[in-house]
Amino acid sequence: MSTGAKAVAILLVVVCAFVCNHRADAACTLEQKNEILKNCMVYLQSPWLVRGVPPWYTTNCCISVKKVPDMDMQCIWNLCTQAEKKTILEESLLKLKGHCSLWDTPAGHPHSHS
Repeated sequence: MSTGAKAVAILLVVVCAFVCNHRADAACTLEQKNEILKNCMVYLQSPWLVRGVPPWYTTNCCISVKKVPDMDMQCIWNLCTQAEKKTILEESLLKLKGHCSLWDTPAGHPHSHS
């Protein structure tokens, strides 16, 4: 094998390792799903408009949501069992990303004084 072919082979291995690891890191986990179901259940059992208000960004619910890579609630939904899916509203779960990211930084806090 020539030096150029070896370099290409090594480069391909490195790129594959990075891509494979990146994809693995981007997936949500059962632990994250269980934490969200525990901390967000009150928000997931009825539409927020019926309940009154969505979770505040500093609640345990939003803290749990922010632990999921890209706050990917579709990934969390996909990990739910059929029994869990019967107890929560998919729409309410999927809305958590948008709501919990409203004030990601202290500067975005509605009561901050900058």
